[in-house]
This record gives sequence, C-alpha cells and structure tokens, in this order.
Amino acid sequence: MKIQRSVTFAITLAGASMLGMAPADVQAQDINEAVPMAFKEMNGRNWEKAQSILAKVVDVYAERAKQLYGGKFGVIYYNKGYCELKIGGKLKAAGGPENLDKANKYYEMAKQSFANCYKFPSDDKGKNTYHKKSLYYWGQSAQAMGEYKEAITQYKKFLDEREEGRDEYDKGIMALSLAICHFKLEKPDMKQGIQYFETALNNKDQWNTPDEAIVTAFQALTEAVIKTKNEQALIDFLNQNRAAITLRPFEMVKFTPFFQKLAVEAMEEDMMYAAFNLFALIPGTKVSISELELLKSELALYPRDGIKDGPHIIAKADIDKNLTKLRTEDRAGDPHEVLALSALAFTHESKGNVRGAFAAYEQLELYFNKSKKREENLYNLVRTSARIGEVMLTEQYGSEFLKSYPGSKHESQVRSFMLSSLFASGEYEKCEQVAGAMIGQLPKPSKQHDLCLHVLGGSKFYLGKFVDCHQLLLDHVKMYPKSEYKIAAEFFVASNLSRLQDWKQAALKLDEFLKKYPDPSKNVYIPFALYDRANVHYSEGENEQALVLLNRIEKEFKGTSIEEMAYNLKGNIMQSDGDREGALTYYNKALTLAEHKGNGIVASESLNYLVGLLGVEKIGKEPNPNLKDALPFYDKFWKEYPDSPYKAQVAVSGMPAMKEAGRSDEALAKLQAVIAEMAKKENPAGLDAAIGSYTKAYLESGKTADQLKDHYYKFPGVDFNDTRTLAMLRIAIIGVFEDNLKKAEAAEDQAAINLSQSRIKVLFNDLKADYPVEKLSNFVLVRVGDYLRKKTDNPRQSLAYYDERLKRPQVNGRINAQFGKADILGQSSNAGERKQAVTILNEVIEAANEEGGADRKIRDEALYRIIEINNTEKDWKALAENAEKYKKEYSSEKARVMFLLAQAYESMSNVEKAIKAYTEVYIANMANIAISAPAISRSTELMWEKGDKQKAYEAAARFINSSEESFNKIKDDLDDEVAEKWLEIQTRVKTWEAGGEIKTLEEIKKEREGR
Repeated sequence: MKIQRSVTFAITLAGASMLGMAPADVQAQDINEAVPMAFKEMNGRNWEKAQSILAKVVDVYAERAKQLYGGKFGVIYYNKGYCELKIGGKLKAAGGPENLDKANKYYEMAKQSFANCYKFPSDDKGKNTYHKKSLYYWGQSAQAMGEYKEAITQYKKFLDEREEGRDEYDKGIMALSLAICHFKLEKPDMKQGIQYFETALNNKDQWNTPDEAIVTAFQALTEAVIKTKNEQALIDFLNQNRAAITLRPFEMVKFTPFFQKLAVEAMEEDMMYAAFNLFALIPGTKVSISELELLKSELALYPRDGIKDGPHIIAKADIDKNLTKLRTEDRAGDPHEVLALSALAFTHESKGNVRGAFAAYEQLELYFNKSKKREENLYNLVRTSARIGEVMLTEQYGSEFLKSYPGSKHESQVRSFMLSSLFASGEYEKCEQVAGAMIGQLPKPSKQHDLCLHVLGGSKFYLGKFVDCHQLLLDHVKMYPKSEYKIAAEFFVASNLSRLQDWKQAALKLDEFLKKYPDPSKNVYIPFALYDRANVHYSEGENEQALVLLNRIEKEFKGTSIEEMAYNLKGNIMQSDGDREGALTYYNKALTLAEHKGNGIVASESLNYLVGLLGVEKIGKEPNPNLKDALPFYDKFWKEYPDSPYKAQVAVSGMPAMKEAGRSDEALAKLQAVIAEMAKKENPAGLDAAIGSYTKAYLESGKTADQLKDHYYKFPGVDFNDTRTLAMLRIAIIGVFEDNLKKAEAAEDQAAINLSQSRIKVLFNDLKADYPVEKLSNFVLVRVGDYLRKKTDNPRQSLAYYDERLKRPQVNGRINAQFGKADILGQSSNAGERKQAVTILNEVIEAANEEGGADRKIRDEALYRIIEINNTEKDWKALAENAEKYKKEYSSEKARVMFLLAQAYESMSNVEKAIKAYTEVYIANMANIAISAPAISRSTELMWEKGDKQKAYEAAARFINSSEESFNKIKDDLDDEVAEKWLEIQTRVKTWEAGGEIKTLEEIKKEREGR
C-alpha cells in the first residue's frame, strides 16, 4: 500500500517560515505542528527549546521515519544537530568543567544527528536539501569534540560530494577548520595545515573570513609548533604571511592578550625567535590609541552606533571600550610593550646577545619607567650594561637605581655591577675609592664582598700600590677559593710578590700558578705570569731560565699586550750577558712594536734602555767610542715622551753622550728640571740617582764643592719647604766632601782631611737640626742614621732615624735600617735590647737570603753581630751553632769568629773541639802574629793540661821558631798585649824544654840524624 505523505510537512521541510509565535506546549506526535514550532524557536535563537521539540519528533518517528518520509526526514536530524551544535558552543563559552562535559554531550548528539541525516539520502534531489551539507556540520561537531581525524574525513567527504550551486558553505571557515584539524592531530600535519591556512589567508578578503577565525587557526598553528618543537615552521609561516596575518592596530587591540599569551608560551618552551615574532605582531599602544581616536572622531559624524567596514562592524561602544583600556594601561605604565620588551630582552640574552638585551631594557627605562616592574627592569639594565662594558651607562643607571630604590634587594648587586664595570674599564682610582668605601659594609663571606675585595686589591695592584694591596690579595685567595675571580686573584698574589721583590715567594707562587692553570683558553694571565717569572729569574741571576720563558711569549703569545715588555726584558738579559748587539735588536723590536700599538709607556722604556746601552761611558774598562749613537734616541725621548716616568733615568744615562757632543748645559738643564719635577711627587723612585748624576756632571763642568753647596742650598724649582728633597741635596754635598776626604787621606794632606771632616760634621749637624725625621726620604734617613751610628760619640741618636725608616712599608733599603738598629741594640747593656737585636739581625739574614745573595756582606755582618751578642750573653751553645754556620759560609771576620768558637767550646768543657778551633785559627793566620799568637798560646796550653805535652811543646816551639825573625822586626809596632803574648809563649817553650818532660826540637833533630 502506498503511504500517504503530508503535503504540509513536505512544505515545512522545504523551508517553512521561521516567523510566528512559539507555542507554549508541543505534542511531538503531531509532526505538522512540531516542526514549524521548532523552526520558530531556532529563528529566535532558542536552541534548547528547538532541540527539545525536534528530539521528541525523532523519538516518535525514528523507527518509521525512513518508511514514512524517506530522505526528507534527514532534515529533522540536520536541524536537531544544528541546535545541538549551538547549545554545545554556548556551554563551551561558559567555560566550567561541568558545562564542557555537557557541551561534549551535545556535540556527540549533533554528530549523530548529522550522521543520521546523511543516512537519509533523497530519492528526489529536491526533497532532502541537507543530505550532503550534513557532512559539513558532522565535521564541525567532530571537530568540536576533538575528533580531528574524523572531522577532516567528513569535511573532505563534503567537498567531494557536494553539488555546486546547491550545497553552499563558508569557504574561509572550511579552509581554517581543515587547517585547525590538521594542526590538532595527535601528530600534527604541519604541511597540510599550513597549506589550508595560507589558502584562507590568500582569499580572506574575497571570502570575508572573520578575524576571530583567523586568530583561532593561528593559535592552533602556534600550539602545534610548540608541541612539535618546530620553531622554524612558525618563523617561515610569518615570513611568508605576515601581511595577511597582521590586522590594523584598532582591530588588533582585542587580540593583543591572545598574542601575548602565545608569545609567552613560546618563550616557556625556549622558542625565543618565535616569541619575538609573535610579539612583533602586536602594534604599539600609542599607535593603537592614535588610530582609535581617529576612528572615534570619524564615527562621531554618523548617527548610527557603528559602521560596516568590509567584513568588519566598527562599533562606537567597542572603540570607547578599547580606548579606555589602552589609556588606562598607558597611564599605569604597563602597556603590552612592557611585556614585549621584557620578552625581547630575555630572548636576546638567552641567545647570547647581551647588547640586544641591554637595548630592550634601556627602551623600558626611557619610555616605560612608570611600570610596576621598573625596579627589576632597571636592575637588569644596570646588569646588562655592565656585561657589555658600557661603563658610563652602568654608573648612570646604577646611580638612578640606588636613588630610586634605596634598600632594594638588588642594591648590593647593583653596587657590584657598577664596581666590576669600572674595574673592567681600567678606572682603578675610582674603583679604589668606591670599593674602599663599600668593603666594610658588606657581609663576609658573600658574593658582593668577594667582588669588592677582588676589585680593591686588583685596583691597588694596577695602581702600583704593591705594599698596600698585598694583604688584600692574600685575604681574597684565602676567603674565596672558589671565586669566579680566583684565577685573576691568584695571579695578582704571585705577580705582586715579584713587584715587592720577594723573589723566593714570587718564584714559588708563579710556578704554582702556571702549573695549576696551564690552558691559555681559560687563563688569560699566562703570558703575564711567564713575564713575571722570567723577571724573577733575571733578578736572581738565572738568565738562561728567564730566556726560555721569554721565548715562549715570543712564539706562543704574539699580539698580547705583554709582548713588547717581554722584548725589553729580553734586551735587559742580553745586555747583562754582554750581548750588546742582541740587546740592541730587542730594544728596537720593543720600541717598534710599542709605537705601532700606541703604547707610550713601553716605547719610552725602550728608549731609556737604548740610551743607557749606547750612551754608557765605558764598555768594560775602555771608553765607549760610539757615545754619539745614543743621541738620536735621547732626542726622540724628550721630543715624543717628555712626561714618561723614565725621564730621570734618561736624563742621567744620556749625560755622557751629551757631554761629548758639547751639550752639557742642555743635559744639565733637563736633569735639573727632572729633579725639580720629581721633588713634587711623593716618594719618587730614582731621585737620589738623578741628584747623584747631576752632582757629578756639575762638578765635571768645572765647579767646586763649595759652589755645589751654594747651588744645592737654593736648587731651582725646589720649594724651600720641601725638606725631603733639600735633605737629599745636602746628602749629595756630604758625599762630595766624603770623596774629598778620601783623596786627602790618600795624599796624607792633614789640612784637607781636617777641612773635609769639619764640613761633613757641620752638614750632618745642620741636616739633623733643620729637618725633622718624618720629613726625610728613606735614603736620607739611613744615611743620617749610619753617620750618627758610626761617626759620633752618641750612636743611639741614630735610632730615631732607623725607626722612622722602619715605619714605612717600602722594601728597598729597609734592610740597612734594620741592621743599623740591631747594631746599636746589640751593644746595649740591656739584655732585652740585645735579645731584640738578635731577632732583628735574623730578619736581616732572612731578608738578604730572599734577595738571592744580592747582599752577602750584610748577611756576613749580621751573623757576626749575633755571634758577638751570644758571646756577651755567654750563650755558648748558640754561639757555637752560629759560628759553625759562619765558618762554612763567610770569611770577613772568620778569625775572630773561630777564636770565639774555641772559647765557647772551652767554656762548655769540650776541650777537643776547643783545641781544634784554636788550631784552625792559628793555621789560617800564621803570618798574622796578632791573631796567631793568642790562638797558639791557648791551644798549646789546653794540650799540655790535657796531657798531650809533647804535641803542645812542638806546636809552640815551631811557632816561636818560624815567627821569631818577623817578630823582632815588627815588635815595636805591635800592640803591647800581642807582643807580651808572643814573649809569654817563648818563655813557656823554654820552661817546658828545661823541665825534662818532653823531647826538645834539638833532641828530636839529633835522633833523626843518628838514624
């Protein structure tokens, strides 16, 4: 039987009117009433009611629908699914987990509805209008549920089966949907997704594709990029499609938070370039505000609430809302650029581009300094400026930070950045000042104290304050063994010891340093340490070892800043070895390289050495025939480097050549000016040598000692209050009269002797009276002290001068003041002072030993003084130990020391050793009756008392026989005590011969002859 189909329903399914009243209640069984009611609810966007009506229709007719209505019933499924899609979208927008679950439920229902629609193909193409289009919404519902693979299948099926002109669809949305689904697959298909996305973008104006849909697709692309860690895909996409993806500033406002979120997510995945590109899509706040204000003024001309601009509706309310938002952010100081620039800074720095990060932080400070994050941004600006060496900017922004955020958690770090930046740029005087003020305020140990101690010690080191920095450098190495500055710190310690001329310790520390850090890629101080170690070798007379290290610098470290200095040192060594040609070659190499580098200090040093080498007055014992060769270098020095620290040396060493060239007056004038200039400096090195050279040249010009005295009392350029220099000039005058005294003594000119002695005494007394000790130079202090100790009746007055010298930290010359003081104390009747003298004398010996044998004489004298004090103290054990040591190493007072040693052994009842010591004195000094007589006298007495009578007699008798002729010649010139001692031995020999206890020498002779 043929089924009767309702005409009314057929009309409804074909596209019933959506207008009219919504019914209060619907009987689902009446399909002719239910379907129009459902469409009316859909027209009113009451999706839940429409879906409910259609769901009842499906429930009632589902089993019979195909039989009753054929493919036309598919329309019911289609519209039911459409309502469910809308309901699901609404629930998704609500955002809660429960709503999301409900949404997924509706999407599942929608998918099933569209599937059922597709199951009702029409036998008449005009009857089921949505047969193919249901595939499109089926795909959308699958996409909404996250079933992207199925969604792609349905979308493609729709495109394959749809009828052109009948199954219309939004091409832009379709392309973007396919792109999104490909991006969101479990294994994203980037190639296909980007292909669909680019198709949508290329046709967005033609297809009127909404911005929201484009942004959603871009989000899916970015998420896929992050998931696959394929940063390059996003960068390439943006490079190809930046214009299409970039919206006008006023359109971009509402999407700014979205792009910021994507950029931050990219940053979190370490995709810095992707993040940078995402931030770059966001227009500037001021640009957006400007465009919105322009739009607002234009919209004010229209009475409506907005206007249509292409696919966009520009609403006045949206303009006002966005303007208010942007202005609020701008006034608060935190527009989106703050985050973008912060991210940009982070991006640059993470990729090693610190200068780029600095530029971003500087932009934040210059244009967004009202930001709530300004403290952090300004801190990072100081930090990055320090890292790139922008010293002035570090100080500028650091000062701004300290002023703006006192007490900040970053305060000490900012101070450290300022300090390290100054240090790295060579602002050592400022570093010394700043670090000196900071050091006492920092906790110990701490990173800030570590840096401050490093900078303070290092600055003093570079400023040449080697004594002042010594303890600071030691403290740093000890307190911070794992410091990031440890290599530099250990180098400073080792190098500074060489500057202090502590050769033994310097050698030890430099060797340790070079062994501990041998890799030049990690230790930039290797060539400098090699240079210092070579200098130590040279100072200890180890020239061959020094050359080995200097050759390493020349071969392995060409181009380093120490290279030209190494050439100069190599020249010094060659000159000391007598290789004048080699020295000349290397001084010239050093000069050429230093001038090429613009290193004036080393260039002037090279000229100094060249003048000294070529202008030496004698080569060996012969006059230098080529003094004139020094003159070009002498003249070049004064023309190009008149302010060099080597001017005193050049003025002195150039004097012989200038004299031979007939330019003595010019040379004297230069040297006079140098002395006057040096006098204005604190503790100038070489002033005494300059005065000495000037003195010699002045006298050689034909002037007398008295003229020199008058000249020096009013020396040009030296202030009358400059007691230190004036005293040095007086010492120079004294030196001249001392030379005159020696000449007078050699000529046995008593009148000249008396005159010189008188002048010397007056000059020393005047010097002592006119100048307080604290005003005198180190050199003068020791000279005056030595005079008072050796030449006056009150030697203890010298202690004030020695003590003043010993208060001062300089090493050079200190040992002489120590010896002078110990010499005075050692002669004291006070046991405590004598003990103090021994302590000081041991320090003198130790210091002299560390100088590598440079002052053997003072070690000899110091140990001799200790032995004499031991003798005064009757400390025989100590005397014996020190005398045995003296016997092995020294000789100047050996006879006296051996005699004291013999007396010590005798006092300790060690007769054998006493006899041996006396005998050694006698044997070593047979020709000197003054020494040999007392020694042989006591040794033979001890032998006799011990029972070795024959041995005692023979030794004494042979002494008398061998020395009798000499004694008779000189007895009138001998001291009475020595003469009496010789006669005493002679009498003793005769007594022993008469006593009959021994064989006389005569008897021994006869016995031998009888044999």
